[in-house]
Amino acid sequence: MKNKTLFTSLLLSFFLVVNFLQAQEKNEPTAQTEQTFVAGKYTVKYFLDGRKVTKVPKIDILTADKGRVVIEFQIDKYGNVTSATAVNETGCTTNTYLLTKAKQAAETTHFDTAPTSPLKQKGKMVFEF
Repeated sequence: MKNKTLFTSLLLSFFLVVNFLQAQEKNEPTAQTEQTFVAGKYTVKYFLDGRKVTKVPKIDILTADKGRVVIEFQIDKYGNVTSATAVNETGCTTNTYLLTKAKQAAETTHFDTAPTSPLKQKGKMVFEF
């Protein structure tokens, strides 16, 4: 009887740890606090808890086009952007030039390292051109 109870406790603990690790791995952007940085003449909003921008991207827009671009990105534990994707949200532009410029800016942004941060972390940037 004791062995069966011990086995059940160990099995339950294992499943709890696996679920916790899966939740850490996903690390979906949720209600994060808004932060900003200035890149050239543009103020960029970003949502990424526990991290600050250490390298601001250079943004040169060679057009008079205007629009809003939202980029979802992922960083590693060292603060490097490992992926960036434009998101089609309500009110966002479909101008491919602005989408490309925003994606390039997001990819060249660098964030600080944090010893307690997860291996992968997701965030969002909002560019108003």
